[in-house]
Amino acid sequence: MAMKKGLYDLTIEEFTRLLCDMPKPYTLEMKTFPCSHLENDNKETIKGTYEQLYDVFTDVKYKTNDSTLIDYVKNNLFDYNLSLSILDIYNYLDKITNNFEIDRCRIVLDELDMWHTMVINEERINIVNSLSSNEREYYKIKSIGYINNEKQTVYSINYVDAYSKIFGFAYDFSYNEVINILKSKIKLSLNTNANNKESTLQKELNTILQSELNTDRARKYIAKAIEANYIKKRDKGLQWLFGGNRGKVRLGYFIQKVYCPNHTETIPEKGINALFGVDRIGSAISQIVNAKKPQKWKAEIDKLFE
Repeated sequence: MAMKKGLYDLTIEEFTRLLCDMPKPYTLEMKTFPCSHLENDNKETIKGTYEQLYDVFTDVKYKTNDSTLIDYVKNNLFDYNLSLSILDIYNYLDKITNNFEIDRCRIVLDELDMWHTMVINEERINIVNSLSSNEREYYKIKSIGYINNEKQTVYSINYVDAYSKIFGFAYDFSYNEVINILKSKIKLSLNTNANNKESTLQKELNTILQSELNTDRARKYIAKAIEANYIKKRDKGLQWLFGGNRGKVRLGYFIQKVYCPNHTETIPEKGINALFGVDRIGSAISQIVNAKKPQKWKAEIDKLFE
C-alpha cells in the first residue's frame, strides 16, 4: 500500500503538482546484477514517478523474489493519488495562510509560482522535447524570422498547444483557480485596510474640523493631503507642510480649491487661520490670483483633485 498523505500534510510542491497533475519524478538506485567477485556491485539509477517506479520494481520483485525496492517505494514515496475538490483547495489555502493573512498569502503565491514556473513547466518542456522528431512536427508552427540577417521561414514548437494536447486543455485550470483565490484575498485585504485607515482618518477629521469647516469635500481632500504628506495633524488642528517657509501661499491655493471650487463660495478665513495656525490666509489667496508668472507647484496640488 502506497504512503498516504492527508490534505494538510501536503507541502507546497506536492500541492502544486496535484493541481497540475504532474507527479514528482523520483530518482532511485538499484543493483543490476550481483557480482560477488567485485568490490562494489553495479548499480543503475532509475528515475520516474511513483507509478512508473512501482511498475518497474514490481517486475523486479517477480523476477528476483526481492521485494526490497518495491517495499521502499510503497512505504516512502508519495503516490499523488489524492483528488482535490474546490472546497479542499480552499480549505488547504485557508489552513496554510492562517485564515488568509495577507503576508502569508503573498509567500504562498510566490512559492506556488516558483514551483509552477521553474520546475513543473520545465518538466513539461522536457516531456515535449523528448518526443520523437515526427511527434514534435505535430506541434510546430511556422513563422517568419531572421537567420544571419536573412529573412527566412522558421519552424518552432508551440509549447502551449503541445501542453493542451498532451496534458489536456484544462491542464492548469485548478492551478489558475488557486492563484485567483490568493490574488483576490490579497486585494480584498488591501482594500479593507485602506478603507479602515480612511474611516479612522475621517473620524479624526470630524473632530478636528469645526462648524463651517467640516464638510464632506473638506474631509475628502484634507485626508488626501495628509496621505500625500502635505498636511500633518497636530494637537490642536493641522499643519501645512508642502513648501516649507513658502508654504502659506500653497496652503491658500489648496484652501481655495477645497472651499471655493466655483469661485463663488465664501472661504471661512477665520476658521482656516485657527485650524492651521496662520494669519491672513485671505492675503495669501490674493497673491495667487494676482501672480503674473505661472507657479509650477500648482500642478502637484491639482493632482489631489483629479
